[in-house]
Amino acid sequence: MGVPALLLQPLVENAVHHGIAHLVGGGEIRVSAKVRGNLLDIVVENSCDADRPVSRSTGLGLANVRGRVESMYGTRARMDVENEPETFKVLLALPASPVEAPRARPDR
Repeated sequence: MGVPALLLQPLVENAVHHGIAHLVGGGEIRVSAKVRGNLLDIVVENSCDADRPVSRSTGLGLANVRGRVESMYGTRARMDVENEPETFKVLLALPASPVEAPRARPDR
């Protein structure tokens, strides 16, 4: 079981840039993971200012992560975003066990 390389990096970077960087007293970023049946649930959650200005960002980081998850796992995975006034949360549900790669055919 593993998380694809650099899948979480843009989520944590967004949590810093769009979340806790705007808090005068600092904030908190929480990354958690647990296996639930045949899924690996990963949550990246950060505190944020309820009165923060609307972001001018296009959401490229989130779109890139969503695209990678969809291209790697198709319908076997999911990414959800919860945007509350003081908390922003990204929830990933990935297959807990890797799919076997096709075996190479021996040369004939």
